[in-house]
Amino acid sequence: MNELNPLLDALNDIDTRYIINPKKKKRPVVLMIVAAAAAVTLLTGYTVRTLKTGTRGVNIDNEHQFYHDIKLQNKLTIPTKDELLQMGAVEAVDGCYEDGFYWFDFNDMLPSDVFKIFNVAPFTINDNFIEERSGVNVFGFSNKTGNDLEFVNFDYYLIQKSSGKELQFETNYIIDEVGIPNQYYEFKEDMFEIIELSNGSEAMVAETHVGDNVYAYANFSYNGAVYKINSFNSTMDMNEMKQVLVDLGIL
Repeated sequence: MNELNPLLDALNDIDTRYIINPKKKKRPVVLMIVAAAAAVTLLTGYTVRTLKTGTRGVNIDNEHQFYHDIKLQNKLTIPTKDELLQMGAVEAVDGCYEDGFYWFDFNDMLPSDVFKIFNVAPFTINDNFIEERSGVNVFGFSNKTGNDLEFVNFDYYLIQKSSGKELQFETNYIIDEVGIPNQYYEFKEDMFEIIELSNGSEAMVAETHVGDNVYAYANFSYNGAVYKINSFNSTMDMNEMKQVLVDLGIL
């Protein structure tokens, strides 16, 4: 049996931002899971789990906050492994494609160019943010081999022009209903807010304190996709994260 198979349940219980970071040297998947658990422990403001069962949407301290407005994305182009390799991608873990993990790194492409390959156009690319060729990670999962995916997640970086701060974005397109994730958070008191976006949907903004540093996070859906933003490469509080949403044109 391939060693990736027994790790599937563990991966389901860890938010992908603790596993996937295309800017850093790749490590064996087992070590990444251990590091992911450690990262959750170190973030003293909150912990987070992403599951495929339970109440859909965002849950905080076991209380449901809001549902994501998700539209199944049946117009995504899903290139095969060979096609992606020809386009310059590399497989994140050797052999993972045959086990149902659609996991690839684009190490020298702009996010917008990667999105074109998959026939998607997230609204996060606008004049208030700067793209860099800093790496894009694409992650999906299928219960079958090949490209019969439940979802496709894009992990990428943009720089906010007004602050010069680097932000990590995740855009998650759901292809099959079984791929809809559920996020469970545990926060310290007064470290999160549920706010209303310009389209009437809800978003969570939060901050976490690590020593003397403060980092911010946002979770919401827009145009049928799920978005997560974190400032873990730059110090930022909740109010500054709200300005990020303003710069995105949704607040």
